[in-house]
Amino acid sequence: MLSFIKAYIKSMRLYYSFVTGIAGWVGVSYYQYVATTEGPRGTSGLVKTIETPTSTDKMLVILIILFLAWGINQIINDFLGYKEDKVNAPQRPMVTRELNRFGALFLSIILMLAVLLVTWFYLEPIAVVPLIIAAILNVVYEYAK
Repeated sequence: MLSFIKAYIKSMRLYYSFVTGIAGWVGVSYYQYVATTEGPRGTSGLVKTIETPTSTDKMLVILIILFLAWGINQIINDFLGYKEDKVNAPQRPMVTRELNRFGALFLSIILMLAVLLVTWFYLEPIAVVPLIIAAILNVVYEYAK
C-alpha cells in the first residue's frame, strides 16, 4: 500500500503544480482585494460586487484543491495515454507497473468526487463548473492530440 501511494504521488508530478498554485493564488488574492476595497468602487473603477473576504481556512482548501486537481489530471492523462507513454515516457510508474493503472484511476475518481463535494458544500456550488470543465478537457486533450 505504501509503495502504491509513493508511486501515485510520483505520478501526480506535483513539482509542476506550482503553476496551478500560482494562478489560483492570484485569483484568490484578487478576490480578497476586491472584497476589501473601501467604497462602492475600487481603484479599477468597477462596481464592488464581492462583500465578504474569503477566510484563511477556505483559501487553504482552495490551494489544496488546486494541487490535487493538478495531480489527478496527471494520473488520468497517464491512464489514457498509457500506450503512448510506453514509447515516449517508459520511466513513468504506470508504464513500469510500479503503479497499478486501474487502482490509480479508481483513487483519482474518488479524490475527484471528494474535491467536487468539498467545493460544492464548503466553498461555492458554482465553483464545480470549472472543475468539471477541466476534467472533460483533460479527456478531450488525450484524444485530440
